[in-house]
Amino acid sequence: MAITLKTNQVAISQTLLCKESRIQFCIAVTHLKARTGWEQFRLAQGCDLLQNLQNITQEAKIPLIICRDFNAEPTKEVYKHFASSGLNLDRAYKLLSNNGAVGDPPEGGHTLDYIWYSRQATEQWLGT
Repeated sequence: MAITLKTNQVAISQTLLCKESRIQFCIAVTHLKARTGWEQFRLAQGCDLLQNLQNITQEAKIPLIICRDFNAEPTKEVYKHFASSGLNLDRAYKLLSNNGAVGDPPEGGHTLDYIWYSRQATEQWLGT
């Protein structure tokens, strides 16, 4: 389902059903405004997307995977907004790292692209 957001952001989300486990989940992709000086606009885009994803996932009851090009480092407000959202998100980089490190991997000195997932997604899929 494509969503037209107030900020003209490009975002696509779809709710799917795993035939084997019968678990419903949502996957979303987005690309936020690039370029220096657009931090407030990226934050507005991120807030719009968060609101839509909260509605789609029924306030985090449906597991969620988000692939995002934030064009923002972890120190920026849009990143912090997602990290502290009610969607209970975690970073795939952390899950897949050898030591479970909290930080995102350096990508030429900084990370701009992220894969996040809701924690209940792993709980449901792994049976924990």
